[in-house]
Amino acid sequence: MSEKINNNLCNICPISIRGICCYFYTEIIDDAQRHWKISLSKHPCKYFNTKTKKCKIYKKRHMLNPNCLTIKEMIIKGTVPKECSYVLNDKEYQKRQDIIITKLPDNIPKNIRKEYEELNNLKHSEISSYDTLRTAICPKCESPELEEFWGEKFSLLFFSYRCQSCGYEWDNFLKQVNYSLKKLRNHQMKV
Repeated sequence: MSEKINNNLCNICPISIRGICCYFYTEIIDDAQRHWKISLSKHPCKYFNTKTKKCKIYKKRHMLNPNCLTIKEMIIKGTVPKECSYVLNDKEYQKRQDIIITKLPDNIPKNIRKEYEELNNLKHSEISSYDTLRTAICPKCESPELEEFWGEKFSLLFFSYRCQSCGYEWDNFLKQVNYSLKKLRNHQMKV
């Protein structure tokens, strides 16, 4: 699919679901092993205009925002709603149970609701910096089946990965350094 077609599909997204994929989300598993992927209503991407429900940097989003997933990554992770034009006719996607939702189900246990609300009420920087450094899919075979290892170098945000499909191994050291340098530059500009 060409980039022009991709852009057109995003630009004609129905207002009722526009931008759902532009919010950070959490995954919750309750005691009965029910699984929910729920968007955090207080944590949109900083480039998302909540009034127009459009991206402020759409054409440069992947270059300027390390959190912005590609369409393929979003489909693999289940972070686009089933009404999205990219998956509307995808029978396999429509059958999936792990697709993002925008509000907690009524039948969710109170302790899970409390956990979600505590997470949703965190400072945005506590949510976004964590996700910035994570990897969604294997850079070699594009599989989402990854083993994640927490390293002890530099910070808790240093991850190493092994793809369960092709065996490829890598870490996010350069992402960590680039992110830290960017934060440092932004801090120096404010001072």
